[in-house]
Amino acid sequence: MRGVDAARIRSSIGRSIVAAAVVGALWWLVGPSLILETLAGADGALLAAAFASVVAYSAVRAWTWRQLLLALGIRRSKSFRDVLGCYATGALLGTILPSTAGTDAARAVLAQRRFGGTLAAHLAAIVVLNAVSWLAACMLGLIALAVLEDPVIALVAAPLFFGIIGGLVAIHWLLRDRRGWWLLLLRKMPTSLRRVRRQLRRFAGCLMVFERARARFGPVLAAALLAQLGVATMWALTAAAVGIELDHAFWVVYAPLVSAVALLPVSVSGFGADQAAFVYVLGLVAVPASLAFVASALGAAVKILFNLAVGGVAFAARPFAVKNLSHNQ
Repeated sequence: MRGVDAARIRSSIGRSIVAAAVVGALWWLVGPSLILETLAGADGALLAAAFASVVAYSAVRAWTWRQLLLALGIRRSKSFRDVLGCYATGALLGTILPSTAGTDAARAVLAQRRFGGTLAAHLAAIVVLNAVSWLAACMLGLIALAVLEDPVIALVAAPLFFGIIGGLVAIHWLLRDRRGWWLLLLRKMPTSLRRVRRQLRRFAGCLMVFERARARFGPVLAAALLAQLGVATMWALTAAAVGIELDHAFWVVYAPLVSAVALLPVSVSGFGADQAAFVYVLGLVAVPASLAFVASALGAAVKILFNLAVGGVAFAARPFAVKNLSHNQ
């Protein structure tokens, strides 16, 4: 495990260096004086409203996560407050321990320790939560593109949205209708990996939560749509705080774009490629680079504040055991 931990540390350091280089290059290209001037004029009330939006959509996502856990038979997760605490604590750990635990992995491990059940079930609940969130984000994004009627933005966003939806549908089809295929692949795994094979089979079964566990897809999708509107509102308020006034539909399109960019290994806690994407996409609608850079940085800061403040309160209220968390991933 020491070798694995050392590799994770090196990867995290490399990612942080690249992210810092991206932010530094943008800082120099945009101009420090313009950035600082924009930052000084930011509207604190709008930023506070953006923070409230983060709290609201996080609560909706936590409720959705709770529904999935209950559907998978994890009955000790009935308390919404406890699930929200796990959600916020996972966000905290994902912020301050980037080299040893991702946010989703931290939430799955913490939830297993808090509510019991198998780790495969908890990981599956997180994966399904994210998959439905991506589906909702892309559905709303395509609707917003139709409202905006901007061919340039559509050229950038539409292929990504259709690609993600198509990928999710294909994966669901493989898991549901081609079960024999992936079971055959699991059987061909080496005997030495029998334990891993068993866990993977259990994990794949838990992914079918809407078919086998009979979870209701409609309410889960509706909650995901509501949460995604909350994400878009957070970006709209953050942008308005520095004087960027755009149609709300634009932020419905932008929110999944920045989420996709955040998956690249050149961002740390919302800093890095996120700012580059923000400057590029807002440049398509003639927003000055200084405003775009500051809005993106403030948006990342608002989310970090939620992770530290709300996550810190949740952790203090119920201090989960986090020692050796990386070994449980």
